[in-house]
Amino acid sequence: MSLLGKLKNALQASAAENALAKERMAALFMQSLQADALDGYQLAYGKHMKAGPSLSGGSRHTFYNYVVGYKPDPVNIDVVLVPVDADLRSYGAPILINTKTFKKAGKTFLSGLYKFKTIYGNSFVFQVPPVNGKAASMMGSEEVAINQEAEARLFKAFFEQVRQLSGK
Repeated sequence: MSLLGKLKNALQASAAENALAKERMAALFMQSLQADALDGYQLAYGKHMKAGPSLSGGSRHTFYNYVVGYKPDPVNIDVVLVPVDADLRSYGAPILINTKTFKKAGKTFLSGLYKFKTIYGNSFVFQVPPVNGKAASMMGSEEVAINQEAEARLFKAFFEQVRQLSGK
């Protein structure tokens, strides 16, 4: 194996680490919803979410790791954001965005970030990286190392459909 290949393997999650992370994310997601099954939700790892009202004042909250669950129907919106710790051992209160609370979806100035706005004036900004390596954790950041190219691609397609239907 080349030096570049060894470096890549050292900085990315192994197949076993990746499978364990996805299994733990699913378990935490179901626990947060008090459900026994995923019930049609697709899951992806998200990071660096900021939540709260936009420029209208009030408090903003920042979550660094979360499970984003969504049902792939862009008309009947059902998105759940579950804050989790970097070890995928505990979770916070789920944030529910559905057809009744959804206002619009759009990209931020940085095109890799997704943004959902609700009718209550709250906005949720986050990214769903295809690969999140171990380098950030080695430097003290609390992130989950995961390879999720397929999941990131599916979420991006879902988001683009929602964004087009929401008029942005």
